[in-house]
Amino acid sequence: MRGKLFLKRVLDFAVSFVWLVLLSAPFAIIALAIKLDSKGSVFFRFSSYSAELGAM
Repeated sequence: MRGKLFLKRVLDFAVSFVWLVLLSAPFAIIALAIKLDSKGSVFFRFSSYSAELGAM
């Protein structure tokens, strides 16, 4: 049983790594397209306001 859990964990890490590598190129292309299309940041930033704390 312990060997199966270890194998599953290794397989989970391997599959996750492969997906990360495969999806990094499309995400980079999308980020570049957003950056070239608009003058803002690629990542959305949100600022909130609290009555007690003011701007956060």
